[in-house]
Amino acid sequence: SATASSKAAAGTYGFFVKQIATASQVSLTGLTDNTGVAGTLKLNMGGALAFNVDMAAANTDGGALSTRELAAAINGAAGNGGKVTASIVTTGGTAELVLTARDTGLNSAITLDTSGITGTSSLADANADPARRRVLVEAQDAEIRVGAENGTAITQASNTFTAIDGVSMTFTRAHATGAAPVTLTVSADTTTSTANVQAFVDAF
Repeated sequence: SATASSKAAAGTYGFFVKQIATASQVSLTGLTDNTGVAGTLKLNMGGALAFNVDMAAANTDGGALSTRELAAAINGAAGNGGKVTASIVTTGGTAELVLTARDTGLNSAITLDTSGITGTSSLADANADPARRRVLVEAQDAEIRVGAENGTAITQASNTFTAIDGVSMTFTRAHATGAAPVTLTVSADTTTSTANVQAFVDAF
């Protein structure tokens, strides 16, 4: 989809969508309720610390730290502010923690640092086990090529591009290799000129 303002220059443009931007989504499986868990969970995005989760404070009822309490603590952590949404999917006697980034782009890539967690933690165990730590959606930037598939690359975290002055374009699907580029035509805006001429005639 595309919108143009009165500042947009008339012309025809071609774009090849190499890839669209996606938001990170990861899961950790085989989680169970644990007692005596404390310390700090560090949640990183794009390789940098995004926010911390106090594991002791996450246990709100004083019993075992449940997986739902853990998800609630991640969602309510100071510094999260909606950057990451945590949810629990329960199958059988174990639970799966699913973490989803709000924003798209490489910098949304979610990783956990569980080295600061003390006590027996199924979350720490899952994070250390590649078979239980899965990437559901790989975080990536959007990339479009100007003109054709081998044209000049424009890369950014969002799927909305403003490479043409006065024009905003949002891409939702990538091209297949060898496909024809999408063509965008911006027509001349005669509304302002017509109004100015009419105003001149009326004044005369």
